[in-house]
Formats: sequence, structure tokens, C-alpha cells
Amino acid sequence: HGPKPRDWSKKLPKKMKRLALRSALSVKYRENNLIVLDDIKFDKPSAKDMRKVIEKLDIKDEYALFVLPSKDDPYINVKLSGRNFPNLKVIIADNPNAKDGKPKIDGLNVYDLIRHEKLILTVDMVKKIEEVLGK
Repeated sequence: HGPKPRDWSKKLPKKMKRLALRSALSVKYRENNLIVLDDIKFDKPSAKDMRKVIEKLDIKDEYALFVLPSKDDPYINVKLSGRNFPNLKVIIADNPNAKDGKPKIDGLNVYDLIRHEKLILTVDMVKKIEEVLGK
């Protein structure tokens, strides 16, 4: 019997993850790096439409993170539209495989929040974050 690889990783407690997310979000807010949009939906994937949004928000030269609430059709088009932009990352926070029916924000993580300068959320996403993390 030879040596066996071991997994030394440890799970981070849920409360600690939640606290880290709350802290990172509050830092974004305090530094005025949080942008909340009424809504953003595209009928079809379009880099041209995404470029217009980026220029309107004046985030052309900054690393930006779009966080969308679900994989619904108009939102998935926004994700697909953002693929070509090197300074832009679009993530979907919802976990569609959640079995308990509660809102989830599993796709949102502290690393992405810290790595990107600007954070762009929709009003629906803000409500979902408040529901999961508390006010």
C-alpha cells in the first residue's frame, strides 16, 4: 500500500461566509462602487447592447462584476452578451438546484466581490441578497 493523497481542506462555517459577504458588500457601498439598476434584460445575446450599457454606466476602464438573480431567458442573454469583455464578469447568483425552495445566492462569492472594482446589481438581486443575508 503506497501513500494516499489526503484532503486537508476545511469547510468554512455558513455564518462566517455570510458575514464575509455582508462585509464585502458594505465596503462596495461605502466606496461608491455599487451600482443598482432597475433591470437589465436583452432579447438576444448582443455585445453591442452590452457595450452601450457599459458606456452609459461609465465603467469602460474598470473591472466590473454584474450579478444577475436567475438563469431566466432575458438574464442568460445578458450573461452571454458579456463574454467578450475582458474587464467584465457576469455571474448568476441563483442556484436552480436548490431543493428547499428558499432563495439562494450561491453564485455570489467574496473573491469576485473583492477582485472587481465595480459591482452592478439589479433591484431584484438586492432584494434577494437582503432576504438571504438580512438587512
